Amino acid sequence: MNLADWYSLPLVQACMHRYQQLSERDQLAVKILSVFLFIIVIVYGVIVPCIDYSASAKQQYQQAQADLQWMKTNTPANLATAPRRNPNESILGIASSSAKKYYIEFQRYDAQDENTLRINIERVLFKNLVLWLEYLEKQHGISLSNINIEQQGNPAYVNARVVIKG
Repeated sequence: MNLADWYSLPLVQACMHRYQQLSERDQLAVKILSVFLFIIVIVYGVIVPCIDYSASAKQQYQQAQADLQWMKTNTPANLATAPRRNPNESILGIASSSAKKYYIEFQRYDAQDENTLRINIERVLFKNLVLWLEYLEKQHGISLSNINIEQQGNPAYVNARVVIKG
């Protein structure tokens, strides 16, 4: 719709006719009120939301900066207190002895290097698998590098191929 179409609308025609019937003084008052209304709409419809958004973004940025600074200061302390595997213990020994506590039996395992172990596990409770992996991480610093889980007929049981690194 272009401007000519807009002026041809009946409501606009009626308003224009009514405006032209007003005295010069009333027409001036309508013009001033229209400009004032336009300014109010611009201020409260555009400028104030932009200012609010800017202030909110600035606050989020400052919070993110504070969080980053906190992480930078606390990361060395957390790394120092993180559990580490005893170099005299093999990753296979730790994994197999701890797996027994969680009723997990290895079907196959393959040591890729001295710090990486690939394990195939069949028909294990998913809950026990997760608890065992959490135990390895928290107690020995052995982390999960890769995992592939397939559901068995019973939803609680899974087959898993796990790669852990210590």
